[in-house]
Amino acid sequence: MTDLSLLNPEQREAVLDFDHNLLILACAGSGKTRTITSKIAYAIENGIYKPYQILAVTFTNRAAAEMRGRVEAMLPDTDISGLEMRTFHSFGAYILRRYGTRAGLSPDFCIYDDSDSLSLLDTVSSLDKKSLREVVKAISKAKDRGLTPDSPGLDKILPDYDFSTLFRKYEDALALSGNADFADLISKPTEILRNDREAGDAIRNRFRMVLIDEYQDSNKMQFEFLQSLISPETRLVVVGDDDQSIYSFRGADISNILTFTSSFENVREIKLEKNYRSTSEILSAAGALIAHNKERHKKELVSAENIQGPKPSVMFSMSGKAEAERIANLIRNLGDYDSTAILYRTNAQSQTFEQAFTDRMIPYKVVGALRFYEREEVKDALSILRLLMNHHDSVSFRRIINKPPRGLGDAKVEKIVSLSDDLLDAMRLFSESSSGTLKGNAQVFLSAWENAEKRLNDDDENLGDMLNKALEEFQIYDLYNREPDRTVRKTKLENLGQLVSVLSEAGCGRAALSSFLEKLTLDSTTLGDHDPRDEEGVTLMTMHNTKGLEFDRVFVVGMEDEIIPGRSVESARETEEERRILYVAMTRARKNLYLSFAGTRSMWGRTEYHMPSRFFGEIPDNLLSGDTVYTKGRSAAAASDYVGSRISSAPRYSSGFENKPSWASSINIKGKAAPERPKRNEDNTFSVGDRVRSANYGEGVVKEIEVKNNGNRVLVIDFKGRMAKFIEAFAVLEKLC
Repeated sequence: MTDLSLLNPEQREAVLDFDHNLLILACAGSGKTRTITSKIAYAIENGIYKPYQILAVTFTNRAAAEMRGRVEAMLPDTDISGLEMRTFHSFGAYILRRYGTRAGLSPDFCIYDDSDSLSLLDTVSSLDKKSLREVVKAISKAKDRGLTPDSPGLDKILPDYDFSTLFRKYEDALALSGNADFADLISKPTEILRNDREAGDAIRNRFRMVLIDEYQDSNKMQFEFLQSLISPETRLVVVGDDDQSIYSFRGADISNILTFTSSFENVREIKLEKNYRSTSEILSAAGALIAHNKERHKKELVSAENIQGPKPSVMFSMSGKAEAERIANLIRNLGDYDSTAILYRTNAQSQTFEQAFTDRMIPYKVVGALRFYEREEVKDALSILRLLMNHHDSVSFRRIINKPPRGLGDAKVEKIVSLSDDLLDAMRLFSESSSGTLKGNAQVFLSAWENAEKRLNDDDENLGDMLNKALEEFQIYDLYNREPDRTVRKTKLENLGQLVSVLSEAGCGRAALSSFLEKLTLDSTTLGDHDPRDEEGVTLMTMHNTKGLEFDRVFVVGMEDEIIPGRSVESARETEEERRILYVAMTRARKNLYLSFAGTRSMWGRTEYHMPSRFFGEIPDNLLSGDTVYTKGRSAAAASDYVGSRISSAPRYSSGFENKPSWASSINIKGKAAPERPKRNEDNTFSVGDRVRSANYGEGVVKEIEVKNNGNRVLVIDFKGRMAKFIEAFAVLEKLC
């Protein structure tokens, strides 16, 4: 039974309103999942909609499973098997499994991930690996924006390439394979809904209430997908928070949620502003930060129960290494590892913490590291499975045809592929026309393929057993048994064994394998029912990966300009997204929040002086505690000029900051006198080509001069292969003749 007494007034309004399309603005920790699941359960329980008439879309399979579990708990005596709870891409695949042939797909199509797309483009171009990645990323973004190879102005996306031609070659190769990439899971269902009246009406007539979670993360093509899915009789409910829109690099378009009320008719806006997660002190600091954004719905984040706690604590360390050691020591003293998280902007920042935790025997897990299904040996096994499902899959064929080496060079592989679109038939033709060792090697591969096909078509043979035998006959086990490094060999063989075990639970036959591969491609974060986030220990993860999670104690580290906000950030819109990323990180904390920054940090093989993040200056000092550090007397643009000054080795600092770096003058550390601002260098001006000498670097040549918005000139100097930047006005450099 749906107990509405557990809901606050705003949540209750959202549950009970079936007369409007709803925009539910759900602030961090405001109970949006409870609201969504209560609305679904209430609609079913009161006969407003039947389960099969409801579609709920989330952005992760884990969230979908959690929602389904909650609805089942509310309606223990009701069969809700017809209720569809899926991700956008999973729902797109659901449509394509039923109507995909109308969009040119093979009935048993497989879904290409990013690495598969890269391999496919490699077969129709001569680009190097770096260029391939750049073009594949651009193709994905173009398709997410609804563009095709015929769209005007396409070459402006990648001016250095003939992008429209590469895009067309990729699309032609993808169509020939009969498979789909991730973008197709949105664009092709949209095409069917728009252009195939029979299929479109059948889908629209079924779903009478559509709920979209995390709507702020939707992209342009998902918006069009949604528009094509909704009929005048459909009730549309979107839930999201523009303050938590942090995935523009994946194509997310914040304007979808900002313009929702003008994009759909009969819309009512409901705000969920009461936070059930964090203390008032954490919420005050986070709220003060995000209030600086202009592209947002105005909201006020407040503690639902006025929970009190310590103010967020700022921590300053001399270096990135010292930062990790200080935090590791604090965590070891505090204990409660499972409820503690380290959040950083980039994956590269995890290494110092991993070392510090290992040295102190603190258990930890890194979320977002190389996933199980991305490992070489696992990808090899999956290629066999995909090839069994789709004989036109040239990407999977090319991956395994020479594993282990069979003497089939590129020319021979191209010849095989050209013999027939059905690669099993092509392999038979090639084997028949070959001789000697080449024929023998081809026959081994062909026999392994044909035997695996027979086992797959035997509905009584477990898929795990089928794969185990296939790995033997395709000689994949032999390949990795020859790995010279004992530890690597053991790991790779164990991973293959683990995949066999997981597949053993998937059932028998082609339908079961198709379902397994689809689920895997749409959500490769887990292995079977195991999720790395469930392991014991301190959690290390990027700020982007922390959405939807919460911890008692959170350390946000690397709070420095050129990290957060990042060094590539230029526009006001990009700065607003960086601010949202930090806001999301801060609101993961339930009880204790630490904001940490360092004076120097090793980044990309260099040691750099760093300024504290300009975002410190946007949180009032009275809302913070600890080593409260803030910039004084400078605009954000001027502060950024002092970021990234390279040094050859970290200097020693005394308590008063003698021998200070240039940025130290603008910093006030509680309990310590702020040093004097460095004197301007009025004597020397430099030009490109000037030879100079630095006490730290030696002799070098000025290669470039950057002029900042505030007029400061930054010298880019090449010291015999080592690049460094200096603010001209404060540079201690000797000009050589």
